[in-house]
Amino acid sequence: GFFTPYVPGWDCHGLPIELNVEKKMGKAGVKVGSIQLYTIWPFPDKQLQDLTSKCRKVIVPELNMGQIVTEIERVLPRDKEIHRLNRYDGEILTPLQLLEKLEEVL
Repeated sequence: GFFTPYVPGWDCHGLPIELNVEKKMGKAGVKVGSIQLYTIWPFPDKQLQDLTSKCRKVIVPELNMGQIVTEIERVLPRDKEIHRLNRYDGEILTPLQLLEKLEEVL
């Protein structure tokens, strides 16, 4: 399949950060969620469309120049606002960086 259960510490370097931010935003009354892609070929077009069907805005955090975001832009309808959050200096994204991007987007 395209998705597997979340297992902390197994191939999920970004997910704990996203879950931490989700928890903080949820306490503030903001509805947010996260999706972790486990495969990019074939790209999970239908699954991504289904999972984001009720979203108006999508933030794509990547530890590169933005290779996945172009596929997401291709797949999602044009009425979705897609925002990039890239880091390519060898460090991981921090919860603060993701929170700042959420505040900017919201």
